[in-house]
Amino acid sequence: MRQLTYVSPRVLEWRDVRAPRLEHDGDALVRPIAVTRCDLDLFIANGALGLPGPFAMGHETFGEVIDVGDGVRGAPR
Repeated sequence: MRQLTYVSPRVLEWRDVRAPRLEHDGDALVRPIAVTRCDLDLFIANGALGLPGPFAMGHETFGEVIDVGDGVRGAPR
C-alpha cells in the first residue's frame, strides 16, 4: 500500500509500506472511504511546526471498520 509521508519541510513523498495489521487486542483496522486535508496539514507540510520526519500524513478520514482485536467488544461510549 502507499502512504503519503512527511520527510522534511516542503518534502512529501509517496512511500510503499506494509499493509496495516492487528498488533494488539485493542486495535481496529479501518478502511478509508473518504479522506480530506486538515487546516493544520499546510503548516506541517511547510515546516512551520518544526516537527521531525518522517511520519505519515493525514488523519481526517471517514472509514469502515474491517477487523478488530480480541479485546474490542463494541464502540466506545
